[in-house]
Amino acid sequence: MTNVKIVNVVATATLNQCMDFSKLNQFVEITHNLHTYQGRVAYFKASKMEGKVSIFKSGKMISVGTKSEAQAFK
Repeated sequence: MTNVKIVNVVATATLNQCMDFSKLNQFVEITHNLHTYQGRVAYFKASKMEGKVSIFKSGKMISVGTKSEAQAFK
């Protein structure tokens, strides 16, 4: 019998609105660099989070690095 273990859940979401990254820079947990991917993505990582969320200017988001759907939702 093979043991199966989930080690990385990838989840996507959309905010249905465009993001203004200049306003996101006021939050310590969000990093945005104009030189990374031509400034098209910001990253959200709080100390209590299991994974990391990429936030795109289009309002789409990708969560990576969690081990369950519930963690990805949080």
